[in-house]
Amino acid sequence: MSFAFIMIGIAIRMAFSLGFHEATGTLVQNRTFWLCFVYDRLIAIRLGLPFMIEESEIQIPFLDAADEGSETISLRKYYLASHVGLAKITTNVIRKIYTRNFSSFVQNCYEILEDLQSWLTNLPSNLKLDHEKIQGWETRSIFNLRINYNYSLIVTTRPVLFYVFQRSLRDDREHRHGNSEKLSGVVADLVDACTKAAEIQSRILTKLFHDETFA
Repeated sequence: MSFAFIMIGIAIRMAFSLGFHEATGTLVQNRTFWLCFVYDRLIAIRLGLPFMIEESEIQIPFLDAADEGSETISLRKYYLASHVGLAKITTNVIRKIYTRNFSSFVQNCYEILEDLQSWLTNLPSNLKLDHEKIQGWETRSIFNLRINYNYSLIVTTRPVLFYVFQRSLRDDREHRHGNSEKLSGVVADLVDACTKAAEIQSRILTKLFHDETFA
């Protein structure tokens, strides 16, 4: 992962030097730049490292519809677009949850959870994964997209889960075994989302392991 961070950093500096982040770039340059953007977010959220690309510096239009005539290229475009959308949510995860700010922590978590659920709802049907009944047609790319989504959901809601867990350990015996206070609706939703995402993630990774496609 550290080596990946170095390589992505080199790629980003090259992209900036070549002007791929500007609106004058070609479609290939466009895709190359957004690929760097996606990997920058993936590495940052997993290693706790700073972003190398700030969205305020991006002037390039997002994936022009110049290639709509080809179904294969169009699918590739939607796949990259979905990853970019998820990467932009990751930006908010780090800035609103893992960076100190004056907003409500639980409310920030809930807002990002809503963004993630909206992303999943609007995902094109040919990129969706039914984790309850995997058909066998799904490519590793489809699995990767869902794995990254689950990870983003987990890191969004995990701090609230840890807080609730630690709070229960601090409570005295009478409180623990007596009439404990119920979690608020928002906190309960966040805890439930975290545990469900972890369960789905485990199920997907187990499937990949048994199919010998586990990286």
